[in-house]
Amino acid sequence: MVPQEKILEFHYKKGDNNVGDMYCNPSRYFNFANVTSDCISKCTKYDLNNKTIIIGGGGLIRKYFNKYTAHIDKQNYKNLIVWGIGHNFSFKENFWWPDWLTQSTLYGVRDYFSNRTAEYLPCVSCMHPAFDKTYTATKDTVFFLHRTRSADTYPESDTVMHNTNTNFDEVIEFLGSGKTIVTDSYHGAYWGLLLNRDVRVVSWTTKFQNFKNKPTIIDSVDNWKNYKGDRHVSGYLEDCRSLNREFYKRVKSLLK
Repeated sequence: MVPQEKILEFHYKKGDNNVGDMYCNPSRYFNFANVTSDCISKCTKYDLNNKTIIIGGGGLIRKYFNKYTAHIDKQNYKNLIVWGIGHNFSFKENFWWPDWLTQSTLYGVRDYFSNRTAEYLPCVSCMHPAFDKTYTATKDTVFFLHRTRSADTYPESDTVMHNTNTNFDEVIEFLGSGKTIVTDSYHGAYWGLLLNRDVRVVSWTTKFQNFKNKPTIIDSVDNWKNYKGDRHVSGYLEDCRSLNREFYKRVKSLLK
């Protein structure tokens, strides 16, 4: 059995080959005493009895993860906090919110709905200090590509980066160097929007559909020029950060 701490945090991370998965857990940005962080697929190794459980972040509302979230839901935990996760369905699936989410102690999802079907809380990676810097766009277009989608077709160059680059500062500097960002990565789109860039995204699951600040949806990386992009209003970064700071305060009040 894995040694126990007061707080157990489970997130999407499945390895060190996807920068978005690596930087979407709240304990990277907020101070929690006695926290152990691991990917959600390892949750069965832990004693969850009387612990505070944080699930966050990534696209964890997906059938693939049901066996892990079901295991957590059956335990005698103290609190279940769901922080900035999102739905990640194929377009053939019916949309659903799981019961364990809406019945948790405290939750917020990264998907924005105007009818507020769930409390909105954007991905916590907005808190990274790389976003405190100012970036000058020196290239008309850059491509940030998901390792399982388009990366094999487009080798890395000065205008192409894959999400297997796990140096966060390098990734944000690269995204900030482009006036337009073409991507098939969720976090590539999100971070580009935080940088107030023209983001054009290939949407291949539902995770791309509910940004509050919406990118331009395109049908393929090759076809990006056939779509009219859109500049986004400033303030998105601070909006995302403010919501995460307020959520942290609510979490801290539970831990007293």
